[in-house]
Amino acid sequence: MTIQPYRSDLKTNSRELRSSMTDAESKLWRLIRRKQMGVSFYRQKPLGKYIADFYCPKAELVIEIDGGQHWEVHQQENDRVRDAALAKQGLHVIRLANNDVLTHMEGVYTVIKEYIDKKIPPAFGEARQGRLGPPLQKGGTINPSMKAQVCVPITAGTVAKALAAVKKAVELGADFVEFRLDYLEDISSHTIPELLADCPVPSIMTARSAAEGGKWDLTESERFVFLRQAVECGAPFVDVELRSDAVLRDELIARKGASRIIVSYHDFLITPDIGILWGIFEEELSVGADVGKIATMALSDADVQKIRELLSRVHQARKDCIALCMGDKGTASRINSPAWGSYLTFAALEKGLGSAPGQLTISDLRLIWQKSRMYNPQV
Repeated sequence: MTIQPYRSDLKTNSRELRSSMTDAESKLWRLIRRKQMGVSFYRQKPLGKYIADFYCPKAELVIEIDGGQHWEVHQQENDRVRDAALAKQGLHVIRLANNDVLTHMEGVYTVIKEYIDKKIPPAFGEARQGRLGPPLQKGGTINPSMKAQVCVPITAGTVAKALAAVKKAVELGADFVEFRLDYLEDISSHTIPELLADCPVPSIMTARSAAEGGKWDLTESERFVFLRQAVECGAPFVDVELRSDAVLRDELIARKGASRIIVSYHDFLITPDIGILWGIFEEELSVGADVGKIATMALSDADVQKIRELLSRVHQARKDCIALCMGDKGTASRINSPAWGSYLTFAALEKGLGSAPGQLTISDLRLIWQKSRMYNPQV
């Protein structure tokens, strides 16, 4: 529910308020009520001509939980106007997506708790709660001596074309290739062994779900048949989504054998706050990821900086992570993420052959690196 224009005839009691809350609002309320964060929160609080979802007077904080309609352009403008009006009252607004509250509560908790502790520092000797990972070094962690690794997604429609694409990708300097099995129209039980046998560089096998950009209209059970075969064949890396069927995902990870598992998360709408990003990464590790992957949509330069901060904290924690922003505004993250600590970055074989919005071609990416002398001569 968003901040709404205040109605003077609004009459509700506590039971009516509880029944009117969405599932996400109810879940968050259970977390913040009764001073569980050390401060009092009120729900459906009138503030001038608006009503806030949740309000903490001591921290001068408003929390709003937004549904999908809030990513529409006209609604984003309305939200900016409302947030600006509340800022004039000295209030800070934290906006959270419904899905993040429902599925990434640890990250949501961290975002709220970090702001409260910053606004109202704990008394001397009082332990801070929440988990945000190591603090960001000033300016972010830059590692110019790191070898930048590029992975080219193979989006061909047939096995023969896929193998030809691999050969060309390697000639152009690909360090990895990612086989998008969901693009293959002629896939069979022999496909994965054939692809692995003829691939001269480490490969990532994945079959994306339709919810995260995949091309197959298969059930989870049907999709996981191919992921399990990739593990059984000893694929160097197998990518499975964090939000895939938990039973099938956990079974796959338990039987990974010699394969390394990438647990991935894609958001094609926004880039969440750093606390939520860190919470997602920790959840990926908790289910057994060898490498966590987070790809989000950049709506501004600030979103790219969130990815930079995430990678800095991951690097300091000595974990493996692939993180970048999609879309035109995310280009800087694709270029710079290896220097910030990303395990690798992605680049398309050619224009029009990318697997996600905003991918540069591998030729353009390596030319940028060469001209900027961003990395050492290994690149």
